[in-house]
Amino acid sequence: MSMLCWIALATTLHLPALAIPAGQTARGLPAGVQLVGPEHGENRLFDLAAAIEDAAGGFTPPRL
Repeated sequence: MSMLCWIALATTLHLPALAIPAGQTARGLPAGVQLVGPEHGENRLFDLAAAIEDAAGGFTPPRL
């Protein structure tokens, strides 16, 4: 299933969703996490996203 299907599902169901940086792969490429919360759960979703981003060390641009 393509990642686009998951985005469309959250949108269709009117669920809050966001994507955050979550570190890097073993090859140094940026990795991310998409979070989908319950209806009207934006505040909880933002809190969870902040905790994950802090634990992952934020975003570091890949070396080119």
